[in-house]
Amino acid sequence: MTQKGVSRREFLAKAAVGSAALMLSRVPWVYADDGKAERPNILFITGDDHDRYDLVCCGNPFLHTPAFDSLAADGTRFDRAFTVTAVCTPSRACFHTGLYPHANGSYGFVPMKRGVRIISEYLHDVGYQTGCIGKLHLMPDKSKAFDTYVADKDLEEGRDIDGFARETRKFLAAGTKDKPFYLELGFCDPHRPFPTPGVKEGRAKEMPNPHDPVKVQVPPYLADIPEVRSELAQYYDAIHRLDRGIALILDALENSGRAENTLVMYAGDHGRAFPFSKTTLYDMGLNVPFLARWPGKLPAGATTGAMIHFVDILPTFLELAGVDIPEHIQGKSFAAVLRGETQKHRDVAFGSHTAHFYSTSVPSRSIHEERFHYIYNLTSNEFCSNSLSGIAYTAMVKAAENDPALAARLHRLKYRPREELYDVKADRFEMTNLADDAKFADELKRMNARLAAFMKEIDDPWLPVLLEQCEAAG
Repeated sequence: MTQKGVSRREFLAKAAVGSAALMLSRVPWVYADDGKAERPNILFITGDDHDRYDLVCCGNPFLHTPAFDSLAADGTRFDRAFTVTAVCTPSRACFHTGLYPHANGSYGFVPMKRGVRIISEYLHDVGYQTGCIGKLHLMPDKSKAFDTYVADKDLEEGRDIDGFARETRKFLAAGTKDKPFYLELGFCDPHRPFPTPGVKEGRAKEMPNPHDPVKVQVPPYLADIPEVRSELAQYYDAIHRLDRGIALILDALENSGRAENTLVMYAGDHGRAFPFSKTTLYDMGLNVPFLARWPGKLPAGATTGAMIHFVDILPTFLELAGVDIPEHIQGKSFAAVLRGETQKHRDVAFGSHTAHFYSTSVPSRSIHEERFHYIYNLTSNEFCSNSLSGIAYTAMVKAAENDPALAARLHRLKYRPREELYDVKADRFEMTNLADDAKFADELKRMNARLAAFMKEIDDPWLPVLLEQCEAAG
């Protein structure tokens, strides 16, 4: 995998130095009309462990998600929105700070670096009324960074949808129309534990169970067996409860009279808590559902292929609020996409998984283009994750005893090869690793170099490890 007469380390170093296409834009933006433009309110809603394909408007007809579908019909669906890692704390730290995990300090369930600011602090400084209701999940605790904060533990662990609506109404009633607001709503659905049929108390409060296991959509990376179908149906039920919560929130906003100049965004923090999704760098973990509605600014019923990243959310909100984007911010604003001025944003999306909460870490890095997705696994440690639990995974392990193809798939999940390359245009569920296919040797080398270039650009401390391993491999 080297050019004649050039070592792989030299090849990668040259690619990194010459990677002007990967430079991050840090040009500040201010209103062009001397502050006369009305700054938008921002309502940012997040779900927990929600796969991009698991909404009717995103192509799953077996779900019941009328509120999400209405939001998509009134706004724009982003099909290529990526988080940095499929773990909640570092994923949320990324969009709150505009920084990648190694820069903000939150690699896994560990605190951010001291002094790192989040969205609400920037917006409070320019006159926004700020609030957070539900899951925040940042360390150190950033609840005091909001004017109003209601913890998820006070909302049935983030599943009391009536409580979310009540607190939203209180927040909106306390504000004034001459002062814009930033309100963040962190629902805990569809995170485990899922609603259980027949249970109406605690975390499954007032939850109907409308999804038939026979009708769920089983992706090919899972096994189509009864236990998988049963757990997927419970996961669908959790999405339905989330959908009901979204409907109540949108009603509260409409009734407040402040919907007209409010940008509403919804994002799942990462993929579902099933194998090959949560805690991995596969598409099913990183490519998240992302919807935006902004009356008069975003077209209704539209979709966009503009690639955006969680690191871009903070600078986007700052630009819309008329705030100069600090030089150290690693993301770049996609406000121009929201304003309908362009359908292009990023060429690549970077993925970074370093640790979860297990003693053994399995650090990996990835780079995602329109067609190819490349993953580099920095250790040969056995993969440990809480996604390797639950009804579905346990049943798959049992089924694999008599299914060699499934056994091989599960082995690939737990023992990663050094390099993985997927053609996501032809293989959206990433079932076939092309890294050892000679026909894709040039693409593998190119993607490896591009990953190294990006890691150099953002000063990822694991770059020397990658370079050393590549040099040793020749």
